[in-house]
Amino acid sequence: MEKKLPDITILMSTYNRRKYLPIVLKDLQEQTLSNWKLIVVNDGGDDVQDIVAGFSDSRMEYHNRQHAGKAAQLNYALNLVESKYIGYLDDDDRVMPNHYELLYNAAEKNGAEFVYSNVQPVVRNYKDDSIIEEWPVNDEDIEWSDIRLHNKINHSTILHTKSLAEKVGRYDERMQVLIDFDYIKRLAFLEKPLHVHATTYQWILRQNDKGMVQSISGLWDREPIEAGRSLLAFFEKDPASLAKCYQEHWEIPGIKQQFKSLEAEKNRQFENQQKQKQQQLLELQNQLTAERAAYSAKGKKHLRAIRLLMWLSIVLAFLLILSMCF
Repeated sequence: MEKKLPDITILMSTYNRRKYLPIVLKDLQEQTLSNWKLIVVNDGGDDVQDIVAGFSDSRMEYHNRQHAGKAAQLNYALNLVESKYIGYLDDDDRVMPNHYELLYNAAEKNGAEFVYSNVQPVVRNYKDDSIIEEWPVNDEDIEWSDIRLHNKINHSTILHTKSLAEKVGRYDERMQVLIDFDYIKRLAFLEKPLHVHATTYQWILRQNDKGMVQSISGLWDREPIEAGRSLLAFFEKDPASLAKCYQEHWEIPGIKQQFKSLEAEKNRQFENQQKQKQQQLLELQNQLTAERAAYSAKGKKHLRAIRLLMWLSIVLAFLLILSMCF
């Protein structure tokens, strides 16, 4: 009898997520598409075979391997895929019941080799897993040009064919960060992603008193040299993106900042000149006011003298008339 293949093989690399793994595996069991296979690869962390075995689900396959990084474990899992389609699942997120059915149906209906759905970023408390905040959902259609420098597609929301994976090649095991982004970008370069306009996945970010807790992303701060090497491997495949990144994020902003500083200096000089002119004008106004006051005082003095002379003239005229009469 011919072996029935799953519609989708779902790949998961896990590392020390014993607390959250049972939750996402339960979500998977509740999928409306039932013909799937899950390959769980433990990346040298706490052995979680008991958790996977506890579901008693023949569709779940567990592999315990030495620590080699997420890229290496996904490559190991890729070699085991027999189905037409490949999906992904993180070990600490949440997935909606219709997630894989919607992706599968969209791919089959449209003959698409690469499809993706929307993701809902959710910030949860690290201690009690309560929801702190839900971030906006990005519902825009994405092309390769849109993700040359910024990843806008969540890795666990994608579904692609095995044949496309064979064209793209393996995950880059030199990389410790940007692993998902690098692979999604390479997929999108060969095949325009078909957008399923539905939010079917929750990307969980867990926050403690010190901020976000993300084991891989934290490498940027813990081991910047390793993170830098990942960047080199990332841009090696698309050097033009490095030039674009330099222009848009380093050179041009730097030049703009220089012009902004020069403009600010010109504005400061202009404002100082205006203040100096206003001060000079104020001093001139004060001087004119003082001169007017002095002139006004002199005028009043001269007016009194003229009035006195007039009275004296009148008195002398009166005396003259009297002398003529006598």
